[in-house]
Amino acid sequence: MRMRENGETAATLKNSEDRLQVAKTVFEKTRDGRTIREYERGHMLGKGGFARVYLFREKSTERVYAAKVVTKCAVKKHRAREKLMSEIRIHRSLKHPNIVRFVRCFEDENHVYILLDLCDSGSLTDLVRARGHLTEDEARPILRQLIEAVSFMHSRWVIHRDIKLGNILIHKDSTVRVGDFGLAAQLESDKQRKMTICGTPNYIAPEVLDGGREGGHSFEVDVWSIGVVVYTVLVGRPPFETSDVKQTYRRIKNNDYKFPSDLRLSREAKGLITAILSSAPEQRPLVQDLLKHEFFDPKILQVTRRQPSGAPLHEPMRVCKWIDYSSKYGLGYQLRDGTFGVYFNDATKMLLSGASVEYINASGGFEGRVRSDEAPAHLKKKVTLLNNFKSYLQARKSSGQEEPTGDENEDGSVYVRRWWHVKHAFLFQLSGGEIQANFDDSSEVVLCSRTGVVSYRSKKGRRETFLAKSLPDMPDLARRLKYLQQSVPTTKS
Repeated sequence: MRMRENGETAATLKNSEDRLQVAKTVFEKTRDGRTIREYERGHMLGKGGFARVYLFREKSTERVYAAKVVTKCAVKKHRAREKLMSEIRIHRSLKHPNIVRFVRCFEDENHVYILLDLCDSGSLTDLVRARGHLTEDEARPILRQLIEAVSFMHSRWVIHRDIKLGNILIHKDSTVRVGDFGLAAQLESDKQRKMTICGTPNYIAPEVLDGGREGGHSFEVDVWSIGVVVYTVLVGRPPFETSDVKQTYRRIKNNDYKFPSDLRLSREAKGLITAILSSAPEQRPLVQDLLKHEFFDPKILQVTRRQPSGAPLHEPMRVCKWIDYSSKYGLGYQLRDGTFGVYFNDATKMLLSGASVEYINASGGFEGRVRSDEAPAHLKKKVTLLNNFKSYLQARKSSGQEEPTGDENEDGSVYVRRWWHVKHAFLFQLSGGEIQANFDDSSEVVLCSRTGVVSYRSKKGRRETFLAKSLPDMPDLARRLKYLQQSVPTTKS
């Protein structure tokens, strides 16, 4: 059951889409009526509120999607229509490895169709239901990815407002992805507060239940929900759950929960949950600080992810070319997908993909995306430097560097978060969870802690990809991984 912004629950609303059947074949057309894509509707994947989710197969490419289908009968009222448009705008703007990818949307006479990346390995609800609960080692990488996703949303001033196990999906490559932005809110500033009561009862923060009486709610509600998720995956049930919603709300307001005596939880796990589930929003940690908690092992190379045997290995993003001009401006680089970037000496970052420039502040917060020729005055110098770095990198290639493959990156914007020039190597830490070492002998190793995949290029130029948990007996690779582990600082930034 989910509480919507108008105070009604989805369970009490009659599904108006029952009146209209989704055709077996769905056509995506231009405004002048020309068909540009044709889809075959498959089985229903789920439903709730005003929407149903179906498996869609694009006939010309055989690609499959999860299609969220909303009947227009359900969004006749202006407010409902605005909420749907808001969901589309917000989700379309969020490109991150741990957020369900928004593909496209279109409409016909009866329905609005939102095409999303298919996460066909179920949700965290399914996993916890099947297992009872997860061990801390199993939960840690899942929670890390959830926190990365929410931190990214908050850097864009987006509050999800419905973080729960059912909205945390497992992709085919075993990454965790957050979906369902039906209750999400886009703030105009980090000071803005929302007053409406919405969310899922077990996960609602106490300040949401207060409505606007205590000044409303903001980013802290997502942090609270993360705390509920942590408790739920480790214990097997939500901390405030009862058979009566009103009683659940009373327990939330009174912060009435306990750790089970028959389940061994570490001091670190209890400490993390206790810190997050603070009744006072201002006392909760910021989402970007959660990964600094001692519950999360700081060893960069610890990989506990489990990837199904036979699953295709997703090659990590990596830096292909770079130039160190930190004596004056910073590090310029080009990624595998062709994106250019600069890590400036003031720790700000800038990306250039096509004609669009993205700017990330020194704290990792997203400042905006503009056309490179329309950058605001205070960024024009950095845009000029970025274009100069681009021209330089396009014109030359140093030993041990590669040309980009141009492969499409479905995980959204990835950038160099930190870098180091150490004895024998350049080291890069990327925002997608990758750690990379390029050695003086032209060998390279890239480890993605998010997917548990290692990419290795020997000094002779041969590239191979492996699962970190099942590396072959390769002494050269083992030595380089050990060097990487010992050389990369474990402090967060």
